[in-house]
Amino acid sequence: MVVALIVFCVIASVAILLSVAVYNSVVRKDARADAAADHIQFLTVKQGELVSQLVSSVRVYGAADDRTIVNVEHRLREAWAAKGTGSRLSASEALKKATAELVEEARGCQEAMASTSFTELVAEVEAGNEEIARARADFVDCVDAYNDALAAFPASVICGPRFRPRKGGTPRPATDATDATVGTDAMGLTDATVAAEGVEGTEGERRAVPPLLSCGTRPKGCGLRRPQDARA
Repeated sequence: MVVALIVFCVIASVAILLSVAVYNSVVRKDARADAAADHIQFLTVKQGELVSQLVSSVRVYGAADDRTIVNVEHRLREAWAAKGTGSRLSASEALKKATAELVEEARGCQEAMASTSFTELVAEVEAGNEEIARARADFVDCVDAYNDALAAFPASVICGPRFRPRKGGTPRPATDATDATVGTDAMGLTDATVAAEGVEGTEGERRAVPPLLSCGTRPKGCGLRRPQDARA
């Protein structure tokens, strides 16, 4: 009887310790995914500020067509207004494409490209795009790790009532005709992800996003005047 009681206590202790370890592992993975989402928010805000400065500089030099500039400003407003990681990443990708067109036109302005401050700003914007791409890949990895851990036994039993699968990870193979109709963008975010995460997000994502920086207007014409600092 005593031996059976000891064996029972040992088994119960091991089960409790295992449950605690599994639960803590899922909590850590969930926290990493939250941190990755907050990092994306920080980078997109930072990138928006750089693009706003770039637009102001392009206007000063008259280095791009007005329609191209207006398109960038439109994408920039969308990026500022985006809520949730999925929407924020989609808006960032659209802003990246619009900015690339702006930079391509600006490269044709010799006065702008002769300015060290302008070329450095262009390099910062391009580096920011690469940093967001890396952050996006990291976010997908974190979400995948969390979802995989949550789906595995015994976490599915221990953590099921408390945690739910996260959106934004690598798309899973379609299991029926309904799943097959869900669109997926080039970076691995589904249409449902963008729609859902436009409303929901981490506590860090719900922080207020600063308003769009004002971009001054200048008449077109390369060689109007060279600013002391093209980023001012």
